[in-house]
Formats: sequence, structure tokens, C-alpha cells
Amino acid sequence: ANALAGVAQLKNLWDLSEDSTLEWNLFGTSGKNPSDRTSHVVGSDLTFKWRPSVGGKYRSLAWTGEYMEGIPASRERLGGLSSWIQYQFAERWWIQARYDHLGIPHPEAAGIPRRESALVGFFPSEFSGYRLQYDHQAPTVSPSSHALTLQWTISIGAHPAHAY
Repeated sequence: ANALAGVAQLKNLWDLSEDSTLEWNLFGTSGKNPSDRTSHVVGSDLTFKWRPSVGGKYRSLAWTGEYMEGIPASRERLGGLSSWIQYQFAERWWIQARYDHLGIPHPEAAGIPRRESALVGFFPSEFSGYRLQYDHQAPTVSPSSHALTLQWTISIGAHPAHAY
């Protein structure tokens, strides 16, 4: 079971203005899977980030769109698209929306081909944070589901200082 896999990546970043950047990434991987066949995955993503250079310490916007496609052992192509946007509107608050569409072009193969999420985050300090998230999932064979999640994250111990 000594399998070798390879990964290739091409990434570029453009400064669109003093306040915004655009990053494009193209990637691929290939390697043996558990059924001893070779699987391949290729994908690309695009990320836009904006933070005002004047008075923008606590305001920012980030959007990412990503597509991946794989050829699994069955040799049927299966892909997925994901996109999310995050907006920081105050020092310790941000909101986020996300959309996932899996199983392109075969949604029945993904099980849950579509999911939408909305999230609000509050970080009272650099050591703790709260996230409230709503998810809607649309499976191919059963009724859709709804979930509400509250997450509390705490960090304990020393960590390096950073500007972000």
C-alpha cells in the first residue's frame, strides 16, 4: 500500500486597487485510491478581498467561488461548486452566506447535492468566539433538512501576536 500521489498548483494575486485584491488558483492532484485505480481531481477558485485602506480596520468583504471535478474509480466525472461571501461590519462582528452545489453533472451521486448556509459571528476577544449558523440541505431522495448550530470556541495558552 505504498502509493504515491502528486499535487500541482498555480496561484496568482492581483492588486485591483489600494483597497482590493483578486486571487486565482488552479490546482490538480492524482494518485492511487483504495481500489488500486488512479483518481484525478482538478479545480479552480477565485477570491476577491476588500478592506478600505482608510478607516477600514473593522470593515471587510471577502468572496470566494470554487469548482472541483474528480474522476473516481468508477470513471464517472463528479464535480461540485461552492461560493461564499463574508462581511465584517464591526470590530468583533461578521456575517457570512454560503452555497454548495455538489454532484455536477450527476446530483444523485452526491446524496446531498445542494446546501445553503447563513452565519453570524461574534468574537468578544482574540481568545473566544461565538458562531450561530443556519443550514438548509436538499437531499436527492428524502425531504430537505434544517439545522441551527451554536458554536463556542476558546483558545487557551500563549500564541504569537499578529496584526489581523
